[in-house]
Amino acid sequence: GHAAYSDPVDEQNFIAKTVNQIQQSKNWEDTAIVLAYDDSDGWYDHVAAQVKNASNSPDDAAWCQDAAAAGVPVAGGYADRCGPGPRQPLVVISPFAKKNFVDHTETDQASILRFIEDNWHAGTIGDSSADATAGSMNAMFNFHRARNDKVLLNEQTGAVASISHNGNVQGR
Repeated sequence: GHAAYSDPVDEQNFIAKTVNQIQQSKNWEDTAIVLAYDDSDGWYDHVAAQVKNASNSPDDAAWCQDAAAAGVPVAGGYADRCGPGPRQPLVVISPFAKKNFVDHTETDQASILRFIEDNWHAGTIGDSSADATAGSMNAMFNFHRARNDKVLLNEQTGAVASISHNGNVQGR
């Protein structure tokens, strides 16, 4: 799914096949799948996020260096950690994922690690790591009530192949 040079149909087929297999496994009831995208360079969205971590490295983009000059902190003094970059999709698929829900919490890839750290009480990495300030993914879930529906997709077209509720399948 890399923007500009990969085939979106290949991505769709892979995701549909993989998610279908996981939903049909014995582990589905305790699973959360997180689809995160990287390196889109604005492919999905034209809005740049406000820089929260600048960089003073000459290798970084001018907007990262401009942010540092304007007083945006450089976390831990480490160069090459400028961000966040352009907004990108982050999708959660799980029996505990809220149905038809769009979360407006600012998250990034480190939010996935932060979710794991918080869920299993592991603590953050430290040393100005991105997980310490990452936005929470918790609003995407309802851990008090698991959903009992499964939506399987046609692996070639991405269309809904079937929907089941409590084991009763409704074909499409």
